[in-house]
Amino acid sequence: YIMSLCRFSIGARSCLLATRRSSSALARGRVTAIRDGKPLGTWINRFTNRYSRANTNSSKEDKKDESVSNEGTTDNGNGKENDLEPPIDIDALKKTLLDKDELLAKKDAELNELEDKYKRALAETENTRHRMLKQVQDAKLFGIQDFTKDIISIADVLEKAIESVPSTQIEGKEANQSIVSLYNGLKMMETNLLKVFSKHGLSKIEPGDGEKFDPNLHEALFQIPGDKVGTIGAVSKVGYVLNGRTIRPAMVGVVKEKD
Repeated sequence: YIMSLCRFSIGARSCLLATRRSSSALARGRVTAIRDGKPLGTWINRFTNRYSRANTNSSKEDKKDESVSNEGTTDNGNGKENDLEPPIDIDALKKTLLDKDELLAKKDAELNELEDKYKRALAETENTRHRMLKQVQDAKLFGIQDFTKDIISIADVLEKAIESVPSTQIEGKEANQSIVSLYNGLKMMETNLLKVFSKHGLSKIEPGDGEKFDPNLHEALFQIPGDKVGTIGAVSKVGYVLNGRTIRPAMVGVVKEKD
């Protein structure tokens, strides 16, 4: 706006100066209808056009400033400006909130279901892993179980052979040196065999007289009258345990109450 006023002032001043100069020249008689080879009307028109352009530019800038100042406001036809936002639909907003709550509840239920399935699958996987580890360990510990069942029968035969040697043949003056040597060899064989058994986790079950009967370790073959009811009164055959698992229970006689 200030620039427009400046242009207007400069144009008016130029026209005024030109008019004064022309009037002075005409009064002195030195200037006629022609100045420097051009008609005097040409010079006057020049200043007049400059004044008109300045006025036009000022009007355009004024309109531009007015349009900028009125931007963002509208006329609603009644001469009143309306810069308010449209009214909010409360019912639609409530419905949207309800739909949102239902969707969140549905997603929460799906999330809980998936989390439960994940935990169950994780627990099942962990249980399977533990079972596999247990089976691997059992395979290492009891892989020779069938072999031990066969080898302990040989140990039984060796034990019977040792027990069948008469004590008179290996002790005293009547001892037979050949039988003594054979007996000692059998005893050494039995000792080494038991060491091998122990190395691989196989051990004997040798219950003593008066020991309480255990159905996990003992098998009752017969009953013997006695005072300590429920205890072992005699051992018919020893048993064997492989790494804590009973391969063969000891064959025993259990004491029963006297008649």
